Amino acid sequence: IHTPAWFVWAVTPDLLSGEKQVTRPDGRRIRIAVRANPGDEIEETWIEARGFLSLMVALAVAVAALVHVSLGRAFKSVNVILRRLEDIERGDYGKRLEPLAPPEFGRISCAVNRMAETLEQARNENRALSQKSLAIQEEERRRIARELHDELGQSISAVRLMAASLRNTKD
Repeated sequence: IHTPAWFVWAVTPDLLSGEKQVTRPDGRRIRIAVRANPGDEIEETWIEARGFLSLMVALAVAVAALVHVSLGRAFKSVNVILRRLEDIERGDYGKRLEPLAPPEFGRISCAVNRMAETLEQARNENRALSQKSLAIQEEERRRIARELHDELGQSISAVRLMAASLRNTKD
């Protein structure tokens, strides 16, 4: 089994050799040099670490898949809400959203439904007020026309009478 260089670099200890002087019972001094070769231990560690790293990679893939699925479901609700808001923007206030999951999106769908109801009521009130305003304007036009007709008729009659009396006074 070949141990990757990055792993060897990551786990190799700093101190690979050491020296010590020891005095023997007969008084002679001996120098002992120890040079460690951690190659076998590093290889054993790599074999154990490979299993752990494989487990970590599998766990990371599982978490990524779970996040992907969860976000996909959440964005499905977001897309439903966005389509409904686009309908409202076009003036279609009649459709209603079903309660959505999770609860936060359910509250948003209720708020969108309330907004659509309010906008629909406001539009209906505006139409009724516009119709009432047109009716009032039409009634005012009729009243003014009647007054003009009556006053003009009276004025013309008065002018005729005055003209007739002027003619009669000349004779």
